[in-house]
Amino acid sequence: TTKASIKLAALNIRGNGKDKKWWKLNQIINRERIGMLIVGEAHLDEDRLESIDQIFKRQLLIKYSKDPRTPNANGVAIVINRNQLKVEDIHTREVIPGRALLLETKKHNGKPLSILGVYAPNAPSENAQFWKDIQAWFGTHPSVRKPDILGGDTNVVEDAVDRLPAHEDPEAAVSALDDLKGYLNLVDGWRESFPTTKAYTYHQVYTGSQSRLDRFYVKRDLMAHTYEWEIETVGIRTDHRMITMKLTTEGAPSMGHGRWVCPPHIMRNKTFKKFVHEAGMKLINDLLKIGRPVPRTPTHNEQTLWK
Repeated sequence: TTKASIKLAALNIRGNGKDKKWWKLNQIINRERIGMLIVGEAHLDEDRLESIDQIFKRQLLIKYSKDPRTPNANGVAIVINRNQLKVEDIHTREVIPGRALLLETKKHNGKPLSILGVYAPNAPSENAQFWKDIQAWFGTHPSVRKPDILGGDTNVVEDAVDRLPAHEDPEAAVSALDDLKGYLNLVDGWRESFPTTKAYTYHQVYTGSQSRLDRFYVKRDLMAHTYEWEIETVGIRTDHRMITMKLTTEGAPSMGHGRWVCPPHIMRNKTFKKFVHEAGMKLINDLLKIGRPVPRTPTHNEQTLWK
């Protein structure tokens, strides 16, 4: 069953380790009801991916791009929760092998949605070139939908406030990222939601320094349909925190704690009450017809009518 909103998350897991990180990722995805998770530094190869898929193939669909230069390191993955999203609608493209993976799917209203998962290089010169290469790729693939959302470990910050102690990042990398944002019409969703808040997603253990390296960028006109932007610590051995946000379909109802709710004033709206009455009567009549005389089928039954 698909939901009216999808929870997106991104986390650098710092490799596989020896603590069964993918078991824990599966638990986190289920517990947090995450629809899609961008995984940086996934460190997967064909054998590891096949082994993980054998265990979790009923729950998860894992799309992975490995770094051809270091197949057992780096790498970016996008993990889809089969209980939240229709996997039949999902297609992926490698933009930068091992570093940028584009996933194309559909929102709950049937409209297209494109998400670019990234794990950017750490070296400033390589980081700058990375953003330039992404922009060049979309320039040479004009028929491919540009990402509505870009997320993951960017390994750069745009403002000094996003580092502790505060300091500016190399101009070349910041400028290249800014150019890409302008080209794709993206904004930093968390910063748009919290203009003056200081919070960090990466903790350098040896120095104690912190930075907000992990971010979601969204198209400016999509920002109004996002909510619950959060940074949280999860039970996985990594020096990064997980970032999450929810994306809702335009026109979807407001969500309460565990169930959909409508504003109280709408219950006094004559047009709305007329619609509910007519839709309810039609549903009752359709339910009464199932099996007599309308045959019950896997695609036409009480459950599909209620849905």
